[in-house]
Amino acid sequence: MQQEVHRYLASQFKKWLLHGILNALPSFVIALQIIERNKQTAVLAMLAAFALFIAAFTICGTLIEVTRNKENLIGRAIALGARFRTATALCSLIPACFENLFLVCPDFWLGYFASIITQLSFDKLQLPGGSLSDGEFSAVFFTTIIEGLMISGILVFTALIFLSFLQDDAAHRQQREWLETKKAR
Repeated sequence: MQQEVHRYLASQFKKWLLHGILNALPSFVIALQIIERNKQTAVLAMLAAFALFIAAFTICGTLIEVTRNKENLIGRAIALGARFRTATALCSLIPACFENLFLVCPDFWLGYFASIITQLSFDKLQLPGGSLSDGEFSAVFFTTIIEGLMISGILVFTALIFLSFLQDDAAHRQQREWLETKKAR
């Protein structure tokens, strides 16, 4: 039992690490173009937030069986949603590398809205945090967390759409099987 959990944990870690790297890359590239000062601090903040997401997804993927069961419709829908998001991120990677083109990337807009939410939250709560463009750790960290939550929400929404298609397909398959068995009688 314990070996099985360790095996699932390692498998989920590898899966979500690769998924996370591929999906975070456009945002990372865009952020490095926007952040004007303290780039090393900003990179550290982004990596810390990234590590938090990888840990959370690894733990959820290990403990929630439906997420790792590809035979289950929900597990298949999550896998399809993750692939769709990864494809979107990879398509965004080339425009993300160019300052004039990164406006077409969904990651830019998610980061933009995340930075607004972060700044408004810091202002409302009167927290020190500095600005995102200055590369202040807390501003970059929380912007990365909020953007990651938005991306995760989109992944869940996409998985739900895929789940509806998979359920519809499964229902049609059951109906065809039932009709075939009825004809065979």
